[in-house]
Amino acid sequence: ALNLSLEALRTRRPNVPTNVVVITDGFSYDIVDGPAEELHRLPNVRTFTVTVTDAWRESELQTIAGNPRRVFKGMESVPQLVTALTSCNSGPRKGEGIPDEPSIDSFLSSRSPIATTTTTTITTKSATYVPILSSTQKETLRTKP
Repeated sequence: ALNLSLEALRTRRPNVPTNVVVITDGFSYDIVDGPAEELHRLPNVRTFTVTVTDAWRESELQTIAGNPRRVFKGMESVPQLVTALTSCNSGPRKGEGIPDEPSIDSFLSSRSPIATTTTTTITTKSATYVPILSSTQKETLRTKP
């Protein structure tokens, strides 16, 4: 899955903030260290891991995410993941890089009416999906019950 993400990200515009979401059971059949490190070196890319199982290998989730604050466990963590994914709107503009982890307070207090585009790559073990959402679309997703 990480290698599929790397392939998809090689053709993207490097100045567009991009979130890679890896949905995993936390037990990879492949070596994740090399591809994860390569993902972490890409400019304007944040990698998140999500597991929806009852058991996982914590070290693997953190290796893929590159930061324990970007590891989400269980379906109950999905709202926090959505917040983390949409928080990049409060960060720098195009070409300036993205902050590692903006706080929710800075996100809520500094939301700009200027529309920004963020690419989110959602990776599973068999496919890569790269939806591009406008700020309006993201706000719609956040407000749906």
